[in-house]
Amino acid sequence: PPAKLKKEKGYAIEEIESFYAAVCDWETAMTKPDRFGRSHPRGVVARGRRDGWGDAQGVRDLLLMRARFGMHGSEIDRLASGKAVIKRVHGQGEIAGTVRFTHKHRGDHIISVDAQGLAAAQRLHARGGPISKSFLRTALRHAEKKAGWKERFLPGSLRHSFITIAKGAGREVK
Repeated sequence: PPAKLKKEKGYAIEEIESFYAAVCDWETAMTKPDRFGRSHPRGVVARGRRDGWGDAQGVRDLLLMRARFGMHGSEIDRLASGKAVIKRVHGQGEIAGTVRFTHKHRGDHIISVDAQGLAAAQRLHARGGPISKSFLRTALRHAEKKAGWKERFLPGSLRHSFITIAKGAGREVK
């Protein structure tokens, strides 16, 4: 069989947690001083759409939505761009809310989220736009070094992790 079929898809929950923790610490690193002696926290970048933007909390929220709820990157971008409806629900056990957006095939797609997912969805929605791809790559490379990873961390593989973790430790909540 081809090598890609032999490779393990997704990450173990321990790997995801260690990587997530490495992203949490990323904002505290400072840039090298410029020619005027000024340095800035690495997590702060230009806020203009054209320049791209992001912060460590946004990266953590993105990772959480992918790993815990199996969301695709384009779905998270739609959420961050304000093209989703977030609804808080009460009296539904562990389900704290829903996120509804138009699926790429034009139908409505609704995802149930717990309290942590609802908070992450609300923060992403409040951003007004998606995290820039270049900022995300920079944040992930820094976290790879901090966590001691030898291979590239692939956010897309978190969708596979979601399924693997759900089969082993999850339960269906209605």
